[in-house]
Amino acid sequence: RLNTGAGAITSVSFNDDLSCLACATDDGYGIFLTMPLVRYCFRSFAGGGFSIVEMFGQSNVLALVGGRPSPPGFSESSVVLWDDAQGVRLWELQLYSPITALCCRQGVMAVVMDQKVAVYRLSPDFSAVEFDRSFDTVANPRGLCSISHATSRSFQVLAMPGSREGSVRVLVDSGAPGRI
Repeated sequence: RLNTGAGAITSVSFNDDLSCLACATDDGYGIFLTMPLVRYCFRSFAGGGFSIVEMFGQSNVLALVGGRPSPPGFSESSVVLWDDAQGVRLWELQLYSPITALCCRQGVMAVVMDQKVAVYRLSPDFSAVEFDRSFDTVANPRGLCSISHATSRSFQVLAMPGSREGSVRVLVDSGAPGRI
């Protein structure tokens, strides 16, 4: 049993190699190591917490989506790439509607909204983000989406609801821009 040492947990996710677990809470986020299972850190923010936190591998870079309420400078319709070691934002991606989920792996991030999934490419040093493409989905308030835990950056599979009720869209990514 894990204790974040904080308020209610709003999301839980593993990093790429399953060595860490990230928990968003209504007043911050916590990172846990999985072997051995110990709390690595907890960061609280004045004014609110996060609905989503995702890690990129074992890096100190996190993708954060504001909760209800959000800390100043965060919102439910933006993704902030946050450097946990420095305590600073690297960049922010503002979107037109609330974000229901994120799927992050090294080099790629899928941003899930109610009826759309947008895929972005990230540079290895996280200094740049580039829109790749987006996909319309049926209403998806639960944020259903998944990216495979690939052993190489050259091959990943992305799954999400399709554009018709009861359908699933599965995409194979070769790693080349625009090739998902």
